[in-house]
Amino acid sequence: MPHRIEFTDKNGKGTGRFRIWCSPQEIHDLLTVGATSSDQRIILTLLSRGLRASEAVKANSETDMFRDARGLILSVRGKGGKYREVPIPETLANAKFPIIRRGSPISTNTALTWTKEAGERIGIKNLSCHDLRRSFCQNALRTVPSEMVRQWSGHSSQETFERHYISTNDISFQAFEREKLEKALSPDN
Repeated sequence: MPHRIEFTDKNGKGTGRFRIWCSPQEIHDLLTVGATSSDQRIILTLLSRGLRASEAVKANSETDMFRDARGLILSVRGKGGKYREVPIPETLANAKFPIIRRGSPISTNTALTWTKEAGERIGIKNLSCHDLRRSFCQNALRTVPSEMVRQWSGHSSQETFERHYISTNDISFQAFEREKLEKALSPDN
């Protein structure tokens, strides 16, 4: 079962929507249940450095992928047309991007469909591409400094990054969220 925590607004009030991220085992399972090499490739690309679906489907291995002293790098055009360079796993070294289906590059909707199908195969309903992005960030924070994870994932604001990722790793924040949920479910409300 994926990890869930309720979104809060800027005032700390619950919104009824939840953040979801997958454990390392669930990520492993996702990478091994792909029906085709194409859907495995998009899932690995989304998970590899927290790419947005729109960034992953626009990647071009001939123009955007290169190798330097850091290893295999993907130049990504993110939100607002900003470019960043992210290291990607060697398992994508021979991958061809964009991923072609029926003669044209896949869309973000196709990436979402493949992600949902992979999630269902391992027992996670309604898994989204953004859940894979969140999964990368949450799991990377266990071993990589938050500034590096923020840069790789393309978050321009440290404040936004911390609100969505750092706080959910914090035990006191989780206790606070659990207490809010218990209050909301109590018969006195």
